[in-house]
Amino acid sequence: MQAALRIAAMALFISASFGAPAFSQEKGQRLAACKADIDKFCASEPRGHGRIRACLGANTDKLAPECKTALETASQGKSQ
Repeated sequence: MQAALRIAAMALFISASFGAPAFSQEKGQRLAACKADIDKFCASEPRGHGRIRACLGANTDKLAPECKTALETASQGKSQ
């Protein structure tokens, strides 16, 4: 489960590199779901190089249910 959330977090931030509107909209929804957790647990992390993704992965057990769901959904979408 924790590995899946780490992969999902990675997918969340990798999707930022794609310009397609669908990716941007999905990314925006996931970021909105995780914004409070990013602000709470990862505020001191510099952006880029997967640092936020790693931070979310390290705090998986503390994430809000909405964020966990968004990350899991992202992971499932990438594996299809």
